[in-house]
Amino acid sequence: KIQIHLTSGGNGAMRNFRRTLSYCTEEFIALCDQDDYWVSDKLEKMLQKFEGKDSNIPILVFSDLQIVDGSLNQIHASFFTSSSKSSLSKKPQDFFVNNHIPGCAMLFNSSAKKCFEPIPDNVKMHDWWIAYMVSFFGEIVYLDEPLIKYRQHSNNTIGAPGFYRHSILLSEINSIKHVPYALHNSRHMLALLKEAVNIKKTQFPLNPDGEYFWHCVNGGVLSRFRLFRKSHSGERYLMSLLTWCLL
Repeated sequence: KIQIHLTSGGNGAMRNFRRTLSYCTEEFIALCDQDDYWVSDKLEKMLQKFEGKDSNIPILVFSDLQIVDGSLNQIHASFFTSSSKSSLSKKPQDFFVNNHIPGCAMLFNSSAKKCFEPIPDNVKMHDWWIAYMVSFFGEIVYLDEPLIKYRQHSNNTIGAPGFYRHSILLSEINSIKHVPYALHNSRHMLALLKEAVNIKKTQFPLNPDGEYFWHCVNGGVLSRFRLFRKSHSGERYLMSLLTWCLL
């Protein structure tokens, strides 16, 4: 069935999704907005990834996306092969600098929802928080197939980030100027995560990757560097390296 919840508007993408998620009570939840075009068997294929898994464990499945224009003509066949984002992202360190998984490509179970709620009011984006929290307590699974036609146009709130527009060398050099912003975001997210993780540990045990993440983050520069070397940052190498070292 379809339920419509009216709002006065002007809340922004993160708050709208946070509010909508609060109404969801089913076993599986998928996010979608007006720009997203699902292939016909999207849910069927993603639900298959949950078969045989413990429903008490937070699980998030995500797929690739085909980037298209407003008329659904292909711009990029694969979001992950055309951008700096990585489909291998599944551990906490992979989400330290930025998010890799667009919300529209996610399907997660009710245990994941219990794990990541409440979403703090001052989080940059809901999908970053969702993936980050699940990486501490559960499992993130990638389905290597574009099950979303993601419209890329001037009216997108966020758009498809991380696409290569310049030479790699020039992009690396230009990325250095973004270090203060990335460092601010990473520190802010860590502060929110520490509080949330301490609360959720009473309900969900930290997985080994979550335990190792906090051990390294709370250590010295060398510990953080080792964790950085194992991460898929989703951003330029220099910017990510400096963000990790200056934390």
